[in-house]
Amino acid sequence: MMKNTCTRAFFLPSRVTGLNRTGLTNALMLVAIAAMLPASLIAQKWPPMPVNADLPGATVSLRPQIAASGDSVYVTWSDDRNASGVFDIYFNRSLDGGASWLPSDIRLDTDLPGAADSSRPQITASGDSVYVTWHDDRNGSSDIYFSRSLDGGASWLPSDIRLDTDLPGAAGSFSSQIAASGDSVYVTWSDNRNGTFDIHFNRSLDGGASWLTSDIRLDKDPNRAEEALVPQIAASGDSVYVTWFNEPNSGFDIYFNRSLDGGATWLPADINIDSTSGSSQYPQIAASGDSVYVTWPNARNNTLDIYFNRSLDGGLSWLPADIRLDTDPRSGLSALPQIAASGDSVYVTWYDDRNPFRALDIYFNRSLDRGASWLSSDIRLNTAREAVPIDPRIAAAGDSVYVTWETGRGNQWGDIYFNRSL
Repeated sequence: MMKNTCTRAFFLPSRVTGLNRTGLTNALMLVAIAAMLPASLIAQKWPPMPVNADLPGATVSLRPQIAASGDSVYVTWSDDRNASGVFDIYFNRSLDGGASWLPSDIRLDTDLPGAADSSRPQITASGDSVYVTWHDDRNGSSDIYFSRSLDGGASWLPSDIRLDTDLPGAAGSFSSQIAASGDSVYVTWSDNRNGTFDIHFNRSLDGGASWLTSDIRLDKDPNRAEEALVPQIAASGDSVYVTWFNEPNSGFDIYFNRSLDGGATWLPADINIDSTSGSSQYPQIAASGDSVYVTWPNARNNTLDIYFNRSLDGGLSWLPADIRLDTDPRSGLSALPQIAASGDSVYVTWYDDRNPFRALDIYFNRSLDRGASWLSSDIRLNTAREAVPIDPRIAAAGDSVYVTWETGRGNQWGDIYFNRSL
């Protein structure tokens, strides 16, 4: 039973722009997709506040990602406005906490518009610097690309940078994630250059100008008997933390590795932080100071719930028992959580099908004491008459929390919504 030591937070609705989910398929994703199907349950959305520059619903905008630094909020997504079904990477920003946005969004991938598929962008910010990574098939198979802005998103690199250091297009590199601390930028991804998927890493210590000439493998399975998938990354000072899930033989468990010297050296053996039974997948990670926080969905109760573990010593030791965050008394689906941390505060959002006569809703929980206690009742963020929401993303800066997600209507997907708490 979770103890409530704080009052409930309140969120203000408004609209941003688009997303969807492609890539590695597993039981968790199939359950999530099935939960989104009933079009008869979809109703009207609130008045929009657009962030993308094309007309609402004119093209497909997918997988928004969000980052914040001070009062600045940055959003990136993939968009097929240049060629139907072929996506490019776009960006928009707000310098006033999400109240107003650029009138024209900015394209970040620098090959010809619509020439190759660029998708699944990720974003992070440190001071006025904004960093974005994505995977891109311009070389035939998927590679990891990167761009940066040092002036709060006003200008970007004239040529994007490839980060995986095997031969271009030689292997599939997917699910890139990015983190920054000061001038250091860290990127991880899952890569099948060795026959099975492993976790790889690259870093820049000069704000993204230069990178390691050889990327580093982080998962330590010597026999490569398992697939290491969908890594997540966080950074605090010189410390870098990475988590992922392993596909059987181990039964879908959550693993972790860390570096305390800016990504130069790593633990010789990765750590399993999922201490109980049931299928655990798609972890998310955040860090603040020496505290590291990980959340994931787990099926131990014959449905998916949201669980959490923490380390207060830089990833050396963890809680002996993880904590359930969704407070739904029903046995509903809670999936695809996201996490952010600021100071001693930890924030988690996810989507959830607990409410009768609705497909999905966006829920939120928080801790103000480094994950020791949580709200006794989680908070629903989307409004009652909105179309079906999925795939939330979260960012925090100081006491401010920002959440974005995609919505759909019937068979049509591709509007991005935004909510915030100050």
